[in-house]
This record gives sequence, C-alpha cells and structure tokens, in this order.
Amino acid sequence: MIVEMKDIEMIYETWSEKTKVLDIPQFDIDIGEQIAIFGPSGSGKSTLLHIMSGLLLPTQGSVKVCGEFVHKLSEAQRDHFRSRNIGYIFQTFNLLQGYTAMENVLMGMTFSPGKADRAAAKKLLEQVGLGGKMKRRPYHLSFGEQQRVSVARAIANKPKLILADEPTGSLDPHNSVEIIKLLKEICKEHGCSLVIVSHNMDMISFFEHTVDFKKLNRTLQVQEALK
Repeated sequence: MIVEMKDIEMIYETWSEKTKVLDIPQFDIDIGEQIAIFGPSGSGKSTLLHIMSGLLLPTQGSVKVCGEFVHKLSEAQRDHFRSRNIGYIFQTFNLLQGYTAMENVLMGMTFSPGKADRAAAKKLLEQVGLGGKMKRRPYHLSFGEQQRVSVARAIANKPKLILADEPTGSLDPHNSVEIIKLLKEICKEHGCSLVIVSHNMDMISFFEHTVDFKKLNRTLQVQEALK
C-alpha cells in the first residue's frame, strides 16, 4: 500500500461549536493505483487530500503514506516528506505569475533534495505539449496550458504519489478531458499513484477505480440520515 489511513476523524472547532468534517474508518491505496473520489462540493474531499499529504493533521487517526506515519512528523518533517514523495495539483493552478513555465517547473524542483534539472524540466514541458511555450508566463497561457504546467511541476521531483484537487474545475469540457488523459498517462509512465477528487462525474468516468465519498465518509451518512 502507498496510502493507509485508519480511524480518521477531522473536527473543526470555533469558540461556539465543533464540526466533524471527516469520519473515515479505513482508506487504502495500492502502489501504482489510479483512483477517483467523487462527491459534492464542500463535503471534505479536499480536507482528505490535505491530511494525506500532511498539510493538515487529523484530530485523530493513523496516516501512513509511502511507508511513513505522516501524522507523527513535525511540520518541518512533513514539508520535507512532501517535497520528496508527493506532487500536488490544484484547481487554481497555483503558479508563480512572474515566472515562465520553465521557471515554475524548476522552482518546484528546488524543494526536493536534488538539484533543479533544466533538461528534465524541458523534457516534461515537451511531454505535456508545451515545448514551444516554455518561456511564456502564466498570464500568456490559456487555462488549459497553465494546468499542463502544473502537471509538469507536480511530476518534476519524481514523486511516488500525485494528489489532484478538482484539477479540471477551472477548465472547459475539452481541456478537462485532455488534462485527465494527460494525468493518467504521465502517472502511468512515471510509475506514480494518482488520487483525484472531483464532483464532475464526466471526469470521474475516465477512471476504473472510483470511490463514492458519501460511502467512505460516515459524517456524510449521518447528515443524510438527519435530512
């Protein structure tokens, strides 16, 4: 298994109330697996990815990723772990607007233990169809092209796991299909596992292994029962 999560609970507290967002007894992902998790917006899918990557710690539960108990690491250790093992793709691209496509990919490489490799970055940008646009800044690229840069940046450090949070949410239907196909192909080629979360069922249909978040997260089941 590349991901093993057990007895996960996530509770957000304010001065007046507690809100349970996640209650997941168990969730495992095999090495090399490509999995799509579908569910409504605001249901906690992004929170699940954040816990999986170590961006958030669960209120309780065990999170083992790439052989490491992520929930036991310090914040600095989690940052280091993420840079070595996980590529993250955001819905809003999260690119540095003042830098070229090439520089964005190289910048992503600087967070890993190895050195930024311009030749490798060039090859990745060519692989995602941006060989002729490496010197362009994000605002000179279409939304679809910006997400392609994000894909190249996410894979640049040769991660074992790619997490994609609504990666087609800002794209039109044609570009959405292209990005999903590209993600699946590039992860298979590089031998990394892929987890995508989305509420777009057209995109989910491209995956053999899918998970209904309502069935995974008992908090949503309780909410449904109370309606």
